[in-house]
Amino acid sequence: MRVVRKSRGRFGGTVGGAAAAVAVAATTLVGAGLVGCENTPRLRERVFTERASYALVNDGDRALENDQPEMARAHYRAAIEQHPGNFEARKKLAEVLIDLGDPATAREHLEVVLTEKPDDEEVLDLMAIALAQTGDVEGMDRWIRSVAERTNEAQAWARLGNALALMGDADQAEGALKRAAAVDEGESLRYQLLLGDFYRALGNDGEALRRYRMALYIDVMNDHARAAIRDMGEIPGPSFTLRPAERPGS
Repeated sequence: MRVVRKSRGRFGGTVGGAAAAVAVAATTLVGAGLVGCENTPRLRERVFTERASYALVNDGDRALENDQPEMARAHYRAAIEQHPGNFEARKKLAEVLIDLGDPATAREHLEVVLTEKPDDEEVLDLMAIALAQTGDVEGMDRWIRSVAERTNEAQAWARLGNALALMGDADQAEGALKRAAAVDEGESLRYQLLLGDFYRALGNDGEALRRYRMALYIDVMNDHARAAIRDMGEIPGPSFTLRPAERPGS
């Protein structure tokens, strides 16, 4: 199972659950002179609700730290029921749902977040995984390919390529990963390694070796590329490097 990031929570620090958050909210309201004011009942209710919701997120985080994903799922769901606009809870719930084998439900929560935050990189990464695992080609075009075409950023093309590879569409995956390297103009190690790993997974050792050599051109001491080259029976070193094909003038 993938390791889910630990979080300090929406309000920072460690919070002792929903009850502690309500106590904090009450102190805040008293300090602000809001308790007892006839014109602020909705504000009081909103503050209590939001703080309790984010405290439940913290409870979910602690459950994950203790390797209790089902309990974390319950806390994140409760946080959303308390405050549907808690996007942090939806994102973390989606990640847990993917790990627990429920990408379809994860997608529902991710769609809510992306409707308000369409360029959230972490949410887009999770959405790409959820869509790939459910084999949703139309959803991939709507949520992932559209971002790559709109932004023309290397990271967006790489996200699409990885997701298409996970879906088993090797031809389109290759095109997207090569587009990422082209947009990057052969400057970043990451996109050469992604292509190397992609070709190696397909059994195309010739192209894989070529991309790992390009990775060494960028960072001759890169452990991943050097290990892969050795596994393919070659000896990595400064003389084995190859200028990335995407660099201007190559």
